[in-house]
Amino acid sequence: MRRVTRSVFPLAAAGVLLLAACRVSDAPPAADSTRIVPLGASVAETVYALGAGPSVVAVDASVTEIEAALPLPRVGYVRALSAEGLLSVAPTLVLADTTAGPQGALDAVRQAGVAVDVLPDGQTPEKVADQIRAIALRLGREREGQQLVDTLRARLARAAGQIDPDLPRPRVLFVQGQGGGALGIAGQGTNADALIRLAGAENAFAAVEGYRPMTSEAVVEARPDAIVLTRRTAEVAGGVDALLRRPELALTQTLHGGRIIVLPDAALAFGPSLGDAVLDFQQRLTKLAERPR
Repeated sequence: MRRVTRSVFPLAAAGVLLLAACRVSDAPPAADSTRIVPLGASVAETVYALGAGPSVVAVDASVTEIEAALPLPRVGYVRALSAEGLLSVAPTLVLADTTAGPQGALDAVRQAGVAVDVLPDGQTPEKVADQIRAIALRLGREREGQQLVDTLRARLARAAGQIDPDLPRPRVLFVQGQGGGALGIAGQGTNADALIRLAGAENAFAAVEGYRPMTSEAVVEARPDAIVLTRRTAEVAGGVDALLRRPELALTQTLHGGRIIVLPDAALAFGPSLGDAVLDFQQRLTKLAERPR
């Protein structure tokens, strides 16, 4: 199997946070009495990493791997929110990524007198750092935010340094569970594609945009060295064994060697733990490369 080579996004250069990239209110930094609802997995991860978890009163359904948030009420899914659901937990501050919506629901929450900040996000280390800094500024925790950014940069630098530019890149097929039990593949412009590239691998479907339905013909044609999916996709499919029996995957020779990687859902969150996610993914790819076919 081919091993990892250099194909990573440049690490974010130190610079000034472009506040024009986000909608941040002019309200003062959050006080201890603030009742926070973070919307989006990366936003929630950052709020907790900054030490503001005790102020969180609810999260959305995309937040699945923060243990302290598991007992909290859910206000719906980040892309399908309602003003009623958000207001039911009496928040004083809603922190949202750009996928949160619909816009009408957020506007209604603002009209009810709740501060709603829509924060920068994206699929590059620079944008992850921007979001961390924006949240830290809003919560009055700039020092902690810079520490998170510094750690993120250091771990991504370590990951980049472990990529051998003289070795061919492994081809990775990223499988995403979709509605109704369907399976899709991740192309460019997705968090999955960004993760693959940061780890120094090659997305077998980099030629397509976004997520596309998966077919057995396309998978065989892609000739992947490894098939990657999140824990949630494996669960929706009824487990890895059931997934491997799916007609979309059954024909590829990759699976006959058991070359499949199941990542935690947080690997695609693109929050403070992105560096750890990339290092973990690299390690798993390396172990697969050492296994005989």
